[in-house]
Amino acid sequence: MPVIVDAGGTIGEAIDHLLVTKILRKLKDRHDIRVDALEQLQAQLTEDWKGLDGTQPERCIDLLGREIAAKKVETNE
Repeated sequence: MPVIVDAGGTIGEAIDHLLVTKILRKLKDRHDIRVDALEQLQAQLTEDWKGLDGTQPERCIDLLGREIAAKKVETNE
């Protein structure tokens, strides 16, 4: 986190990067996670992020959005 902040980034950007690279990446291609659980996580993350520093968790939302879309396609096959 200090590297991102020292490079001119915000705390929110640093946390977004940390969540995507260390935690949320583990959700990728998991077949035991339901779409509604991912949608709920995405909504809760967006809501709770508002008080952080004015940024949005763009990378987190993008990763979750891709996983939600992939699961929806998977369930329609």
